[in-house]
Amino acid sequence: SENDSIVKVPVKLRGEIIGNFKIHTNNDKAEIPASDMELIEAIAERAAIAMENARLLEDSQRRANTERTIANISTKISGAADFNSIIQTTLKELQRNLGGSRLSVQFSEETNEKDSEQ
Repeated sequence: SENDSIVKVPVKLRGEIIGNFKIHTNNDKAEIPASDMELIEAIAERAAIAMENARLLEDSQRRANTERTIANISTKISGAADFNSIIQTTLKELQRNLGGSRLSVQFSEETNEKDSEQ
């Protein structure tokens, strides 16, 4: 309503403000009783910790997926019998895991091999 006031309560993580809760009061004084502020601040602190834990979990899951993909591709590459098979397998697996990107590999003349493309 027109008489509402907004009180911002910082959401802090390790002393750093990562956001704010905006609380609309039902009066124009923009005052919240101290006991309510303690509750709101405690909840804001718990929310920040929960958000950080969720972010850390997502990061950990992403890293685990990456490591799993690397291990799977490495297994397929090590099963290849010759230079061309290794290159073709590597390109095919990278292409599959990078969403259909077009990949190529070029070696120096010292390898005596032609460019490979997938």
